[in-house]
Amino acid sequence: MYAVDSRSHGDSEDTEEVSYDLMAEDIIQFIKELNIENPMLYGFSDGGIVGLLIAIKEPELLSKLIVSGVNINPKGLKNGTYLGCKIASMFTSNKLIKMMVNEPNIQLEELNKIKAPTVLIVGDRDCIKLSHTKLIHRNIQNSKLEVVKKAGHSNYIIGKDRIYHILKKYIENT
Repeated sequence: MYAVDSRSHGDSEDTEEVSYDLMAEDIIQFIKELNIENPMLYGFSDGGIVGLLIAIKEPELLSKLIVSGVNINPKGLKNGTYLGCKIASMFTSNKLIKMMVNEPNIQLEELNKIKAPTVLIVGDRDCIKLSHTKLIHRNIQNSKLEVVKKAGHSNYIIGKDRIYHILKKYIENT
């Protein structure tokens, strides 16, 4: 198992350039450099968006994709969240917040390229619109949708035992 921090996240180097596409390319290169064959990938929030992009760019690379709290464009964020990010982006130099206001920009047709069995997890109180996650689900063949009751975006980290049981169910079926 590898736990990778994307560029400008966690303990990774704070790079000048940051985008979901660049982060996806970084992970694709990581997988190829280490000769990891058909890995399963779990990504939360930004990591989930990166996972979608990897599965689009390299449809044969992943054996399974599990993502939680993802959007394919900024309109997938609930209005209050998007507005908060938009305002924050005007008063900060934080490039990750600025990125969230403008990215990702995944087209629905691109989701059809995903071949890996995909599980989408979303909390019913997530900052991602449930209707948006359902739209993603309808456009990825062979995908499953798990809606976690009384869970928000931070519940993928805080109170993670609930998410663990969902992940375990899909990981054990591999």
